[in-house]
Amino acid sequence: MKNKSLRFKILAIILFFICFFPNLGVNASTDDTPVKIIANFRTLGTPYASQTMFTQNIETAYEKIKDGNFTEQDLKSTGWTQVAQDYKHTDNIIEFSEHLKLGLNIRHSSQEAQDIISFLYQNNYKNLINTLNGSGGSRNQIKFHVPGNKGRNYTDVHGKAEADGFKGLNAIFNLQQQFITFVNAEDDQKEFNIDVVNKDKRISFSITNVSDQAQTQSSLYTIEYNQELSYRLHIDKSLLTQPTKVQLTPEANLVIDDISVPYTSLDTISTINPDGTNSALTVYYMDLPASASDITITVKSHLVHEVYNPNTESQIKAYTLPNAKYNIVASVSGLVAGYLVSNTSDAVTTSGINFAMTNPEKNILVRGGEYALGKIEKQQEYFYNTSGEWTPISDFSNIRSLDYKVISGGNNYVIGLKDTPIIPLNTNRYSFDAKKDTKINKSLIQFRGLSPENEYFLFQTKAPDGYKKIDSKQLFSVFNETKLLTNNSWGFKNSIGFANQQSFRANGKIPDYVAGTNEYNTLSVIKNHDLVFNSIVKIILPILIALLVIIAISIVVLKFI
Repeated sequence: MKNKSLRFKILAIILFFICFFPNLGVNASTDDTPVKIIANFRTLGTPYASQTMFTQNIETAYEKIKDGNFTEQDLKSTGWTQVAQDYKHTDNIIEFSEHLKLGLNIRHSSQEAQDIISFLYQNNYKNLINTLNGSGGSRNQIKFHVPGNKGRNYTDVHGKAEADGFKGLNAIFNLQQQFITFVNAEDDQKEFNIDVVNKDKRISFSITNVSDQAQTQSSLYTIEYNQELSYRLHIDKSLLTQPTKVQLTPEANLVIDDISVPYTSLDTISTINPDGTNSALTVYYMDLPASASDITITVKSHLVHEVYNPNTESQIKAYTLPNAKYNIVASVSGLVAGYLVSNTSDAVTTSGINFAMTNPEKNILVRGGEYALGKIEKQQEYFYNTSGEWTPISDFSNIRSLDYKVISGGNNYVIGLKDTPIIPLNTNRYSFDAKKDTKINKSLIQFRGLSPENEYFLFQTKAPDGYKKIDSKQLFSVFNETKLLTNNSWGFKNSIGFANQQSFRANGKIPDYVAGTNEYNTLSVIKNHDLVFNSIVKIILPILIALLVIIAISIVVLKFI
């Protein structure tokens, strides 16, 4: 009798929990095991420094979506109702596309579940995720902080940060609460590499025909204007289970020349930034069939100095922005209707250099010299010509005027641009004198659109008045580097802003000279051996004379001791 009474009490307790907690036992739960999440944040390869980032454990919502295991409260929530109103739905099942559905007892692979969550985040259905996930404790957002310093809630100068999170699937957000990516935190202290631009590894987009010498940093290359670029776009088969649309959006001034699969293009009216960058003028579309294997697409492109902007009926001049970066965004419309899996290509930029015709012996600026611009590529020498192209050259003793474009002072030479812009006067200078500054500018030569892949040279074709013609090539190169600035942010150091060989006395007279921004290299109008002779005369000879005087004085002193 006593055993029957005990069994009755146990049964009553079970019925009580079933009646008042009907979802007990079917509700997915977050693993509350603490785990340190360490992340190295990047943006197209550059450290994402001093940025506020968040992590949120969404294991509960993820498991529910993956297993189709929803509670009655989930199905009646405002979040569920909002999504159901926007898509076809029947019997607690929401149909995003023919191949992908969300609902009770609808099971998904891990990737499909993550795709659904990504779609919900990117289409402002975050309320449903929060409803499915629950609230409080381990389900709240947590800020990343500088490693070892919980009081500094941002990434360090190298883009590294850590958060005291929880095991399972975590969503990463930026300060604006935009969803970035997922990390599966299973092991304590594991480091994740997160690019806030390239969010999905199922697409890769890289340049294949530019050497490492031109690589300024990870995913950024410094190239010449009009240089052919070959991109490799690789799409994982998991995105190709049905006919798929691929969209390429190149930033101005990056022009697509050809794509290895059939495509269509459409000029777009987009908002143009004041500086003309990050503006898509043409969008390219490709329709890919379903495929059981990965697909690789080759895209041919080149960077141009200026493009026509139909919105403003003007030219977008890239050469006025020496530090601008350009890339192509690839978007794939795949598993979920309206959901774009996107990735961004390696970015490209270009460089240049400034020269000041100088007599380094007297530290004075000189006018009147004329030059040919040349480059050495794969042991072949070229001259830059009047058509904006490179002409092979083999005999420097018999140069024709048609072989090269005359390079003279006062001008900015942009590779590929037939017209030659003059160096503008710096009217903001406190001692601005139009006549004097125009005269000084005649000593200056600027080049834009060059690459560190090649070695360049200037060959003098006419000497300034009063000087002998120099018959040897004056070699130079350009560079682009990434550097850590004093304000703990990352910036560029390039050959336009940092001259390796300069006369500080002469540069002080140049109107648009700005240290670290616009510096001028010395373009000597004196032969090297002349400089050596002058150095002997002006430095070594006085030292020898001084030594002789000291010796003479020593002899006289010793004689009278």
